[in-house]
Amino acid sequence: MGRAFRDLPPDEDEAAVLGALRTSEVEHMAFRNAQTLSGGEQARTTFARVVAQVTPIVLLDEPTAALDLRHQERVLATAKAMAKEGATVVAVLHDLNLAAAFADRVVLLSDGASPETARRGTCCNRSASKPFTARASGARLSRRPDDIEGSFP
Repeated sequence: MGRAFRDLPPDEDEAAVLGALRTSEVEHMAFRNAQTLSGGEQARTTFARVVAQVTPIVLLDEPTAALDLRHQERVLATAKAMAKEGATVVAVLHDLNLAAAFADRVVLLSDGASPETARRGTCCNRSASKPFTARASGARLSRRPDDIEGSFP
């Protein structure tokens, strides 16, 4: 993990790291002992490491865990911007509202299988003949897609 083992100009490392620290709002913690960081600060620092790498594929496993709402939205907006710049971004989220707000495609999983996949703008306003099941924060949620109110922004 990192920039050193990729064909990136080393003279751009400092600027990339500083930009990632600023994007993740952890620049002021750059010289703090990692063991003194809160859970949210650790999550933002980890996300800054991802941003600094500038990779074509970004895998995020619960990137919003331990973050307040403001930072959740900032992390996902940054991930969306990375996708708009050409990166493939895959994020695992348990918050279906955040997924719907930021994702171009949402895949709901139940017991490792995907009973429902949808493009933005189609999941919540098309009818389906069979119900789907999703796990959200440990709870089991079973609904028919056509019962969900609203649509993706």
